[in-house]
This record gives sequence, structure tokens and C-alpha cells, in this order.
Amino acid sequence: MHIGSMRHRVTILKGVWRTNNRGEKTLAWYKWRSIWAAVFPEDGRVYYRAKQENAEVEGVIKTRWQPGLLELSRERPLRVKLRGRVFEVLWIRDIEEKRKEMRIAYKEVQL
Repeated sequence: MHIGSMRHRVTILKGVWRTNNRGEKTLAWYKWRSIWAAVFPEDGRVYYRAKQENAEVEGVIKTRWQPGLLELSRERPLRVKLRGRVFEVLWIRDIEEKRKEMRIAYKEVQL
């Protein structure tokens, strides 16, 4: 990965379930970490087949290895914020299992 391509500052948001005054569970979003990344929107919709599920991917974010991010994605929902836009994280991959580069597939969230 070329360091020059990682020109976007993105914020990883973790979802935390909270119970409000009426006893209802709501999902609140908190900043986990801000990182430098390369953002690659896909042309049209791309479908990836993983674990017998079809996931509609609108783009991919590439970044350096982020300790704890892969584990966090297995525990709770994640989002990525980029200049006021919010993306739902569909999956995260450790490229070539080397712990040097990560790929994050996203779908834009309409707020």
C-alpha cells in the first residue's frame, strides 16, 4: 500500500447498546479511533459472497493494520465517518493475514 493514497482521515465509530428511561434498547455511536485511509467507492453495486450471505458493497476502505479493530468488529456493530458521511461496516479483512493492511467494506447510511 502506498502511503500517499491514504489521504482521508476517517473515524471508526463503535455501536454500544444502551437502555433508555422507558426500558427500550437503543444503539449509541461512540468514537473508537481516527485513522488515515484510502477510500475506494465502487462503480455501481458489487456483491460479495461470504459465509452464505450476500452483502451489497458500495465501496472499500484500505488502511494500515489497526490492533483491536478486527476483534471489535466481531463484538459490536461499527460505522465509519468521513467528512460528514456515515458508512456501515459490512466486513473487515486482514489482507494476506500479515497484520499489515486491512480492507473495510462499507455501505452508506442514510441518516
